[in-house]
Amino acid sequence: MALVFEQLGLTDHAGKLALLTCGTIVATAASKAGDISQDLETGNLVGATPAIQQVGQYLGAATACWAVAATLLFLGNEVGFGSKEPPAPVAAARDRKRA
Repeated sequence: MALVFEQLGLTDHAGKLALLTCGTIVATAASKAGDISQDLETGNLVGATPAIQQVGQYLGAATACWAVAATLLFLGNEVGFGSKEPPAPVAAARDRKRA
């Protein structure tokens, strides 16, 4: 995809973002395909039906999507996406006097 984008002249920021998006979609599709095939095989071993397993897969995927979206929105509001520097954790050092 990178070579195709380069040949098309999409080497600016938008092209890089599109390339990362394509890679993310392919990686997610491949991982979900492997996960679902293993889940279906395991379900077959324990006597589950594919229809019920698919409902579970949809519920799990939807729950994960909403949880990630909520986490990103929370972090965006707290830290502020796009700011130059996120606040660093601050450690407090105590000066202990020896008796």
